Amino acid sequence: QIDAQCRRLLWVGRRRSQATLRRGLKTLGPEVVKGLRFVCSDMWKPYLQVLATQAGQALHVLDRFHITSHLNQAVDQVRRAESTCLRARNEKAAQRLKHMRWSLLRRGSRVRGRARQKLNALLATKLATARAWDLKETFSYFWHYKSEIWAGAFLDYWCFRAMRSRLEPMKKVARMLRAHEPLILNWFRAKG
Repeated sequence: QIDAQCRRLLWVGRRRSQATLRRGLKTLGPEVVKGLRFVCSDMWKPYLQVLATQAGQALHVLDRFHITSHLNQAVDQVRRAESTCLRARNEKAAQRLKHMRWSLLRRGSRVRGRARQKLNALLATKLATARAWDLKETFSYFWHYKSEIWAGAFLDYWCFRAMRSRLEPMKKVARMLRAHEPLILNWFRAKG
């Protein structure tokens, strides 16, 4: 429960399954479930199905944390694959990506000092990791939009760029975002 006057945990289940979520909604009771105005979850299909059938009246919002997590995983996959390729060809070229994992996974505004210098040097190259990181950082602007229409236009443009990037992990994220676009844009409806 997240209200202005009250924030509290209402229920916790043991396993991540449809049955567990159904049991949790049943524990809350039909009056509470029918009174839900907002529901937030990740993109796991079984949860989406249960929430659509049992709490269909609520505005379903996809969790910003999980979307960012998918973007970070994609950047890390690109970094690992490229690092392996570079090591096979030239050990000196592979040094550019060495010890860069945490700098690449952090928000750009939070990278400081020597790590920032190394990140700037990486971004000046044409490496795939730099392009993946740029796509991840560019997506963070999505959350700053006020209008659902403009946010949708940005999302379409970002997905277009990701699909043209020739980076399969980023293309996978773009396909996932396109598939869940209405639920992602609910974030702006929930903000009012």
